[in-house]
Amino acid sequence: MIAGVALSGWDWGLVGVVAIQGTVMAYIHHPFWKAMVVNLPLPFTLAILSLGFAPDAASAAGMCLLPWFFHAIRLMRRAGCPILGAIAVTLFGHITASSYLAGVLPRTEAWMALCLALAAAQGVLLHRWYVPEPEAGYRTGLPVWIKLPAMVGVSLSIVLMKTWLQGCMAAFPMVSVIAAYECRHLLGSLCGQIPFILRIILPMMLTIHLAAPYLGCGWALIPGWGVFLAVGLPQVLRRSARIAAPKLPQSMDASCPSLQ
Repeated sequence: MIAGVALSGWDWGLVGVVAIQGTVMAYIHHPFWKAMVVNLPLPFTLAILSLGFAPDAASAAGMCLLPWFFHAIRLMRRAGCPILGAIAVTLFGHITASSYLAGVLPRTEAWMALCLALAAAQGVLLHRWYVPEPEAGYRTGLPVWIKLPAMVGVSLSIVLMKTWLQGCMAAFPMVSVIAAYECRHLLGSLCGQIPFILRIILPMMLTIHLAAPYLGCGWALIPGWGVFLAVGLPQVLRRSARIAAPKLPQSMDASCPSLQ
């Protein structure tokens, strides 16, 4: 028990996964691959096992809040706010909103559907509204033996708040709290990946929610991951192929009709 909160094995697993995922992300250079590591649903999976119940309306409401975590930090940074101050203010607002929604939202199918639809609509709007400017890659220069303990401390602090977050914990931006600092030079690129992340996480969440009454919370994660891989992997492969493709000179582009 830490700070009056009893931690289960799944809680400690969640602490470890968030810390390792955040550390790996910190040493990746390319903005796209940083975003992919940040949004791997490993903490989401461990959070469901820790909570002991499938995603509900509060979890879906958490997905509605998720896009604005990075955007709020990005806008405050643009206004001149120091990165740690921007993270602190945004994190406090996110925790407050998540705790409130977890306490007042009815756990009904109608509210679950409404929150998922709102999250999906946000993804569509952000895809049309926000086009990030190209940003150079960045990786941390700190050694792992310094970085990893710091990540453990941050992830443990977040897990200790699970009694407040309740169902919203599954969608809480645990790795994103770490990523906001590690990617402070790449916030625009991370914001640009949010619509893509919503497209692959929302179907996974819905699948787990629908399968849990028949399979149980833990076993429902298997079809959920199946949907995540089926929807997300082809898109990731296409994007990675575009990233890896060599850039042709302008003169070669103009002389090759098949590229027009």
